[in-house]
Amino acid sequence: MTVALLFALNLVKGGEPQYILALSEFIVIVGVVVWLYSMVAKGEFTFRSSVANLPAILLAGVLLISTIFSRNPYPSFKGLHGIFSYPLRYFINLTSSFKGLHEVFSYLLLFLICMNLPKETLKRKVAYILIGVGVVQSVHAIVQAASGTSRVSGTLVYPTYLVDTLIVGISLVAGFILFSRGSGLKRLAVYVPISLLLFVALFLTRARAGLIALAASLIVLGVLKSKRWLAILVGVVIIAAVVPNPIRDRILTAGKQDIYAMERPNIWKQSLEIAKMKPSAGVGMRNYVYYSRMTNFPVQHAVGRYAKVAKIAHNQYLQYLATTGIAGLAAFLVFFSSVLVSGVRFAKTKDPLIVGSLAAVIALLAHSFVDNALYLPINGYAFFALAGILCSASTKMRSLEPPRRAKIYLSALAVIYAIIVLRPAVSISFYNSMVKNV
Repeated sequence: MTVALLFALNLVKGGEPQYILALSEFIVIVGVVVWLYSMVAKGEFTFRSSVANLPAILLAGVLLISTIFSRNPYPSFKGLHGIFSYPLRYFINLTSSFKGLHEVFSYLLLFLICMNLPKETLKRKVAYILIGVGVVQSVHAIVQAASGTSRVSGTLVYPTYLVDTLIVGISLVAGFILFSRGSGLKRLAVYVPISLLLFVALFLTRARAGLIALAASLIVLGVLKSKRWLAILVGVVIIAAVVPNPIRDRILTAGKQDIYAMERPNIWKQSLEIAKMKPSAGVGMRNYVYYSRMTNFPVQHAVGRYAKVAKIAHNQYLQYLATTGIAGLAAFLVFFSSVLVSGVRFAKTKDPLIVGSLAAVIALLAHSFVDNALYLPINGYAFFALAGILCSASTKMRSLEPPRRAKIYLSALAVIYAIIVLRPAVSISFYNSMVKNV
């Protein structure tokens, strides 16, 4: 239920608006509290032990320290003058301004939930939800294309963000097609039409990086299946790159149609300049856009050579380097590596869910070299949910006895964190309503 509500909510612009993001984080908190309450009722905290547990804790700790010592940790904080007279308000304001930190924490909490799902059927339901999100976006994208939109984006802001949502669906569906056992015709009758729908929407995005993500996913699936299937799937990628289609056409004409389409190398150089400002802790998550204005570069042949400002680094790893520093990037890489180690280890079982999840995770990480595949919450949540599923194959469990007043502690922590998360969204909502009335 938690995962279904989360992704249904994130269909609204991918979860990027502040009020949607705050509600998403609140849903995750509720899910975690309900899960922990159920274990308290049983008299025992039981957690799955995997190779990614320690890296996840390390990532959370490094990001907290990085945010505190970043160049601009309080971008939305106002009213500092009231610190002495209103210490509680200061604490709430201070904490609620760490928007990027809350976001990643909610990703890690979802990872924890999915890693500890007790039944295989629940894990599959998460996969079906992600496939369903891809189907909804595909239908919307096809309707957009039919109405004359040149580059479709579904309910998301940009086509490149839609690529990752679709690739997750394609990877999971392909995993079920290639690795499921029994009832072949019935399986094909359901999954083949869905995969075709997702493929059509992917090419309608005209996103060049879509081919990179697709190639990474299909190659992983082929390697795990057989040499014959590897040759077939590589052939599909080659056909997609050679035969005329919307993505290929945009690759060949990108510079002519959009003068900003070839500026990624300059944006990457800009990201390194931002990283140099605060190499140890970064400039703070979600602060990239403020510093990109300071290091902006001219775009030749544009009407306003400095009018365009990069909102993101168009490289997830450079984004982490600029906003969280060297320590933050290292922590992310260690976590990603641990997830991949777990995924590769358990993919040998040929479980269709594990194989499909591994293909999706690798595809998103490959796409991250040329874009911010995990920038939008809907894709960030999908990645960490699949990471949790990859680590859930571990059979090692750890048990702890809950403290006597565990329910009171959980309730207090949940209320405090809910206030911290929801307050910025409420403030923004009141601000917007006042602006309309003025």
